[in-house]
Amino acid sequence: MISIIIPAFNEEKRLLSTLYEIFNYLKLEQIKAEVIIVNDGSTDNTSLIIENVFEEFDNLKLINLEKNYGKGFAVKTGVLSASGEIVIFLDADNSTSLSHIKEVVTLIGDGYEVVIGSRDTKGSNVVEKQPLVRLGIGKIFSLFTKNIGLSTYNDTQCGFKGFKSESAKDIFSRTTIRGFAFDIEVLCIAQKYEFRIKELPVKWKNNIESKVRIKNIWDMFWDVWKIKTNLKTGVYDKQENIL
Repeated sequence: MISIIIPAFNEEKRLLSTLYEIFNYLKLEQIKAEVIIVNDGSTDNTSLIIENVFEEFDNLKLINLEKNYGKGFAVKTGVLSASGEIVIFLDADNSTSLSHIKEVVTLIGDGYEVVIGSRDTKGSNVVEKQPLVRLGIGKIFSLFTKNIGLSTYNDTQCGFKGFKSESAKDIFSRTTIRGFAFDIEVLCIAQKYEFRIKELPVKWKNNIESKVRIKNIWDMFWDVWKIKTNLKTGVYDKQENIL
């Protein structure tokens, strides 16, 4: 069985259609899975919408967080609660094609422990691009993380990543970043402990209702420096399952 984690913050408008797409895909491909929605302190009807469709979907689970902690915290909560042999997290807008779920399962079966979706590697297909400003900031962020020695990957922020379960729980039990820069931290920890990592070119489309704002981007740059410091000071040498 696989576990699919979906962090959700004020997703009442699009989460239901995402769930239908996911469960239809799982049924078509005959994949046994649990789908865990982590409601990150939404102030809209996200929780109510999920509760109203429990009877329609098998293995649909909901975790309600009391307040908005951040995407990194929400994903960590879902991962540490997962019971599948493979753990995949993806965005509530289904921006990455669901067809890649089977590819992750295959790659994990081949011995990889971490699979990261990439929109900027050979074979990727960006159907709808981000606005130029967002695209430019993303490029700068990528260069920044490379220049300070935290990443060798072209795309760390694609919201689609898969893990062997044991590896996921090991990595996320060490994470500290609650915001959008958590992807960088996850990859740094994976590299530190020499997990086998595979970049997966994905089909991806931009969603105009993205939750990332300019303030979040500045927070991400600051969090990257925290990650750099954490690596130097041995913060990731200890596991801490307490959220």
